[in-house]
Amino acid sequence: MEFVNAQFEDACFPASSFRPCSLRPRSTGLTLRLVGRRPLTYLFPVETLALVQYFGLEEPRSRRDQEAVLAAMRKVAPDIAANWPTYRDLDGTLAGMEQRRGNVSEVWAWLGSYDLAQDYAGRLFGEVQVAVMPKLIEHTPDELNALVCTMSFYARLSPGQRQALEREYEAIYERFGRPIRAGTVAALVTARRSPEGDDHRTSH
Repeated sequence: MEFVNAQFEDACFPASSFRPCSLRPRSTGLTLRLVGRRPLTYLFPVETLALVQYFGLEEPRSRRDQEAVLAAMRKVAPDIAANWPTYRDLDGTLAGMEQRRGNVSEVWAWLGSYDLAQDYAGRLFGEVQVAVMPKLIEHTPDELNALVCTMSFYARLSPGQRQALEREYEAIYERFGRPIRAGTVAALVTARRSPEGDDHRTSH
């Protein structure tokens, strides 16, 4: 085993050192920012890029619940709530993805309200395809808190803020008298590597 103490973009490895792998959603920003840059030469050739993740969905059955959950976040952690992803209805989600199909990074950035769109990704990958599956889910306060614990912003919360969120979820549950609903959509975005992308990559 060899340890390399360097930023990934600056590290030196032999060509085709690593096999492609699936990435957790919080790693996707790194994936798209590296597309077309020198570290991509460390990977075995990849023909298809596939990104999958759940996103929030605006829909009537869960609108009241999601507004309450976001209000709780504004109360406990306003800085995190200020950067909360935008929720859209299904038609708006599909239309927005269709408008951005010329660049896979723009599709993904728009879906999750991420700041990671890169112009060169449109030259490297084409044939962008999208598929979505909406779903209404319900959580008890404990289940919702367990889900929130897996999100990247959770590490930024103080112990006091975490406890306060738990109390807010309990209060929402008691007020509604039922599980807390959330509209979600599973989105799969795929793109094929283009010949122009290979030329762009080897020129760097």
